[in-house]
Amino acid sequence: VQLAVSLFTLLKNAWHGPVHVMTGDDQAREIVSRFTNSVSPLGGSLTVQDVRYDSAKVRCYSAKTWSQDWSPFAKTIYCDCDTVFLRDVEEVWPRKDELVLTQFCSWSCGTPKSKIMNGRVGKWLREAPAMVRIALETPRPAVNTGIVGFTKDTAFFKPWRELCAKAPKRFIGDETAAQVLIANIGGWRVVGSAYNTSAKLEKITEVTRVVHGHGAKFFTYPPAREFWLRHFKEAAAADFGGIRSWAGELVPELKLYLI
Repeated sequence: VQLAVSLFTLLKNAWHGPVHVMTGDDQAREIVSRFTNSVSPLGGSLTVQDVRYDSAKVRCYSAKTWSQDWSPFAKTIYCDCDTVFLRDVEEVWPRKDELVLTQFCSWSCGTPKSKIMNGRVGKWLREAPAMVRIALETPRPAVNTGIVGFTKDTAFFKPWRELCAKAPKRFIGDETAAQVLIANIGGWRVVGSAYNTSAKLEKITEVTRVVHGHGAKFFTYPPAREFWLRHFKEAAAADFGGIRSWAGELVPELKLYLI
């Protein structure tokens, strides 16, 4: 359901072009296939790809570092599905072959005050001790990898994938590994949190472009839930992907808004 709202708002407010959705199981693929006829009227086109991996050995976070290979495009903006698009995201398109990351709130890393992010980076001390020591002493923005821009030739992916492979089941390993790497290597750029606004920790303003639920925040945090439901109702009113017929089956509490 979150993917439906994300895709609907993306095509309505931010992008009128091809979209490639990566699914991890048969149920997801079948649901995504329902969106096909609803995408064209909004100016988009849709392709779907199964990306299977051994979830007993690799968590979805680390699997994200393979998105460069999975994408069919020369240039890609990768988006988590728990997102709502309000405006275009042009600044996330990569220049040349850089990796484009988004800042997480106004948080930082590598300073005495950035205790939370320093703690997350420190979890990589066993796998990459030299890089972690540099990362803990290099002030820089805290980043989130829910919105990422890259090309087929973005060199950042190789060390990113290699580091994640050393702890493939680590919670938000993709994000924290990127946080380690940006203190040690170049080839990246960070755009402001307006392109990846936290649904819980930040205010939504006239400059906000993407709101990110970061997991279940659109369901568990009341102000974020109210915001998300407004966009869900719009998608339901348009019956995007036939959402009225199946959203209540997946999320029973949404039946109230489908009457």
